[in-house]
Amino acid sequence: MQHSFFEVDDCYNRLDKAGDPLLKLSEMINWKSLLPLIKSIHFKGTAKGGRPGIGPLIIIKCILLQSLYNISDDSCEYQINDRLSFKRFIGLSTSQKAPDAKTIWLYKERIKWKKLHDKIFNWFDAQIEAAGYTAQEGQIVDASFVPTHKPTGKHKKQLKEEIPLTKAQSSQIDNDATFTKKNEKTFHGYKNHIQIDNKHKLIRQQITTTASLHDSQEFENLVDENNDSPDTWADSAYRSAEIEEMLKKKNLNSKVHERAYRNNLLSKEQKANNTVKSKTRVRVEHIFGHMVTSMGGVIIHTIGIARAEVKVTFKNIAYNMQRFIFLESKRLTG
Repeated sequence: MQHSFFEVDDCYNRLDKAGDPLLKLSEMINWKSLLPLIKSIHFKGTAKGGRPGIGPLIIIKCILLQSLYNISDDSCEYQINDRLSFKRFIGLSTSQKAPDAKTIWLYKERIKWKKLHDKIFNWFDAQIEAAGYTAQEGQIVDASFVPTHKPTGKHKKQLKEEIPLTKAQSSQIDNDATFTKKNEKTFHGYKNHIQIDNKHKLIRQQITTTASLHDSQEFENLVDENNDSPDTWADSAYRSAEIEEMLKKKNLNSKVHERAYRNNLLSKEQKANNTVKSKTRVRVEHIFGHMVTSMGGVIIHTIGIARAEVKVTFKNIAYNMQRFIFLESKRLTG
């Protein structure tokens, strides 16, 4: 079969007509402003005349692809080599090889050591603000479980019989991940705590913790006074006298759900108030739902909370980027 000189351009044109979402991410985000922030993780080539190190922006975009499509390091390497849209997004020509899985992993380790994930989250948050999407109409706080692999029955049996685990077995146990129960269902792993603004549904603050930490323990660290409205929504798990007092000191207006107790049931008026609050508070559930249905969910296959923080933070960044593109496209089309 004879190949056309313009066949690659034809393929890209068909992608554009179909509405390639990655093209909008490439065009609507100021990626150049990220370069000074991430240059410290660059691996420089050591041998003279050898292949130069892969640019850090390419790897950052690889990690974002992993977050958008829930793919592993190995799958990311394969998918970039296989898909034109992925190659164009990260800035490679059709003949260039994708970064290998080990390189992607090494860069993520550097990001972890330097805590660059938080700085990248703040970088994009500043870009959102600069585009006019300031936090408005109040804030909503919630948390979602981030599952990870559980200890195997074999490991438990060995420990019960006082048979020491091998080094390889020990390295596969995540000692930072914990168990917790909610509605009689057991969860193992971590939690993604977020605070969003009510108007734009953009994540403004985020914290990753182990699963057993109660949601309310991070509430004060999530709420802020940068919103143009003092209204603050959260479900009943966050209700306590201490939190109500903290909100008053910060001049924030509590819209936290009333909580029922064993000997103190909610009145009809309190239930009605909770129903009204739920109509706004549910907006944060839309974000977690989007991450599950459109972004493959958030599942941790790494070991340790430091790596979990990188994974969860990039998931939140990827969500914000998708939401930003949606808001910008809506504004541009009128």
